[in-house]
Amino acid sequence: MATRVRDFEPAFRVNSDLDVSHHLLTYQVEDLAAGTGISARPVFIVPPGFKGKVVDVRIISQGTAAGIDNSNTCVVALANGSNAIVSKTYNATVTFPASGAADSLGTPSSTYGALAAGNILRLSVTNGTTANPPAFMLEVTYTLEAV
Repeated sequence: MATRVRDFEPAFRVNSDLDVSHHLLTYQVEDLAAGTGISARPVFIVPPGFKGKVVDVRIISQGTAAGIDNSNTCVVALANGSNAIVSKTYNATVTFPASGAADSLGTPSSTYGALAAGNILRLSVTNGTTANPPAFMLEVTYTLEAV
């Protein structure tokens, strides 16, 4: 499991005088067996002397999901410690993205998406007995600002 963080230029600037930098965290999630999951796995810690904000969270599927339905859901969640930033439940209606497709996990919580030095972002994946998502990439767009 490799984690990469890279800077990128946003497509627009609201105010170029602000000392805020956008970053992209990518985290490779392994191909989980049906019924298995990930519980609050640390994927990022805010460095000392910085604060930030989670701007967007999405996944990019790297295969084909199987066994996900209304009785066997797949829940992908990102938390700040134990507080949910975003969470999405995949089922028969809200389908896991096809291979190569991206899907937003929703609008980040303005309360828990605000990050302070030392905050830890944690990934959880909860699968029903037959829910078998493929490997996927977690992408988190966030800002960092010196305090």
